[in-house]
Amino acid sequence: MKIKCSGCKKNINIKDGSYPKERSFSFLCPGCGKKIKINPIKKPKLSVDTKSEVNLFRNKLQKEILENNPSLPPTPDIFIKAKKLIKANGYSTKELSSLISLDQAIAARVLKLANSAYFNFNPPVPSIDEACLLLGEKNLISIILVAQMSKMLDKELKGYKISAEDFFYHSVATATAAELIAYEKMPLFHLDAFSAGLLHDCGKLVLNDYLIKEKEKFKSLIIEKKLSPWAAEKQIFGFSHSEIGLKLLESWQLPKIQTQAIGFHHNPMDSLSNELSYILNAADFLSKKAGFSAENNWNNNLFYLSDEVKVFLKIEDYELEEFSEKIRENVLIMTKDFNF
Repeated sequence: MKIKCSGCKKNINIKDGSYPKERSFSFLCPGCGKKIKINPIKKPKLSVDTKSEVNLFRNKLQKEILENNPSLPPTPDIFIKAKKLIKANGYSTKELSSLISLDQAIAARVLKLANSAYFNFNPPVPSIDEACLLLGEKNLISIILVAQMSKMLDKELKGYKISAEDFFYHSVATATAAELIAYEKMPLFHLDAFSAGLLHDCGKLVLNDYLIKEKEKFKSLIIEKKLSPWAAEKQIFGFSHSEIGLKLLESWQLPKIQTQAIGFHHNPMDSLSNELSYILNAADFLSKKAGFSAENNWNNNLFYLSDEVKVFLKIEDYELEEFSEKIRENVLIMTKDFNF
């Protein structure tokens, strides 16, 4: 930045990066000693019309991606129907097992996970009917979701440079972490936490094909501008994977508490106190801390859990290690005998 002293008329060159850009500052002219005050350069505000144009473009792109994306994840029909059936009064386990058995691949996965070391039934569960009796509603819904979504989540995200294995295990770990945090800190959200955790990054599946075309720009924003991946997404598309994930899950008719939490899981402070979004934010952090990360290696920024989230959830620092160890154990047990 070049400044001209109003006293001695000397031109002064101030090296970029050596002064604050967001606030006023003063210095003495090296020529005459006169005090020179510099005010911050104000960024021009978007006009109402410009804002409208930006929002129109963003909404149009979201609609195009959700309507015309050939790799869009399918609606998890059995999971949604099972939840509706369980919520209805007077359902029978026979009705539930018949629903699960409509998809033989899902039924086989449910039975295999029911017989995994995670539940350790002895003797083993021989049928879907018996699984519905023994597992309980919460466990059964979680298993159905893992079984159905494993087909969707088992996908390499080339736009993000994330392997299929890393993406899936991070999703399962976040679900496990969310369930654990909710159980310990906010039991009211215990039943919603696992589902929301498993689906928290589903928006990446939606954006992946579009991001492949913008891969170099995405990479540059992360490496050179030091942006987080979700901030880089917003720079490119006008919205992040969490926001379009919210739109996708609304179309699946998932509960609003879950869709809103997923939409704000990177910025829960903007969620108007959606408690589950704070749980997901902490769960995302803890899944990485437990060793189940789904991040590219384009930057070495350390992930952290903000003080605001820790205070909101009343999580102490010593508990983070305890949580991460439990998450690691649970994920390894859950996936040991189950071929995803």
